[in-house]
Amino acid sequence: MTNRELDLLVAKEVMGKKYQSGYCDKKECEGKTMGGSQKGDIGIVYRCMICNIEDEMHCPLYSTSIVQAMEVFQKLRESGKWCCLNISSDYHYIYDVTLIAEDRHKNAKHEPTIRASSEELPRAICLAALRAVGVKDV
Repeated sequence: MTNRELDLLVAKEVMGKKYQSGYCDKKECEGKTMGGSQKGDIGIVYRCMICNIEDEMHCPLYSTSIVQAMEVFQKLRESGKWCCLNISSDYHYIYDVTLIAEDRHKNAKHEPTIRASSEELPRAICLAALRAVGVKDV
């Protein structure tokens, strides 16, 4: 899976956002092409003129930006299901990310629940986040 495909999957499954590519595929929008509209300081934003879904070029770079990846982890924390993110690395520059489930009702030992590894830290965080929300085969 490419980083961009991973970004779009994280946006949908973890962050709850949907992006389209070039035209809107919703039935009620009848395949309308994306149109540009002014939005604050970021310039032109392309979105469906009917349902307002943005073009995929505006999807954040979750899998390559540590800032964006930490927003993904923060979203998991806000769900109340995940409390801790442990990061370790070895001499081969492989990052191991472990998510630990929130357990407020028991005196838990903070046992690791979800693990993911990658040569890039943001990508490892994204893979762990997808596993945390139940996405298989990532």
